[in-house]
Amino acid sequence: KLPIFEFNANTHDVERALENAYGTAVCERLSEIFPIVCSANSLQVDGHNDNAWNQGLVFMDNDSAWMQPPGYVTGMFYDAYQPNLVEARLTPWDQNLSVTATASDDGKTVVLKFVNQNKSSKNVQVDLGEFTGNQNSGTVRVLKGAAKAVNTADNKQAVVPTSQTLENPVQNGKMTIKLDAYSLTVLELTAQSDPEPPVSSEEQSSSEPGSESDGT
Repeated sequence: KLPIFEFNANTHDVERALENAYGTAVCERLSEIFPIVCSANSLQVDGHNDNAWNQGLVFMDNDSAWMQPPGYVTGMFYDAYQPNLVEARLTPWDQNLSVTATASDDGKTVVLKFVNQNKSSKNVQVDLGEFTGNQNSGTVRVLKGAAKAVNTADNKQAVVPTSQTLENPVQNGKMTIKLDAYSLTVLELTAQSDPEPPVSSEEQSSSEPGSESDGT
């Protein structure tokens, strides 16, 4: 086992947030090796660490405290935690795009975490197989911004996560999601119905025009 006690970098901007997200997601996929992942530093007094340790997750001054983009990443991963790793593949492969999938013990909830480090948005079709029928719900949480964007004492919410609820986003096992440029997107889906059973060739032929039917 190899615990990681500190991610380090001389910044606390969106670029650092996405690097933290990517690193955390990789370690989540390799959790049998990396059981613990932490990021430095937790607290930073505004204006007093403008050096190689300028990387606080939470900034503070005499009057208030506020989160930086990497701090929000930690919260987004925590809020979306599910205990079981699920195989996920990107086709075609994109070196600036990653996905990690996890699921609940009962298999009714699946979480997909996308890290898009591209300069442009991406539309991704998600194939969930037989995870759910057409009755389902979802939540999308997104953290995005310019690569060097940070939160300041004068603008504490320049970069904050947004959240959107989705009604029946998965139809016939698939859905399409837009991944904004420089973003972490956490998609949480909950199944509320079972997939429709496949239609047999006999059932298809019996429903064709002119075939016999009992009218039910």
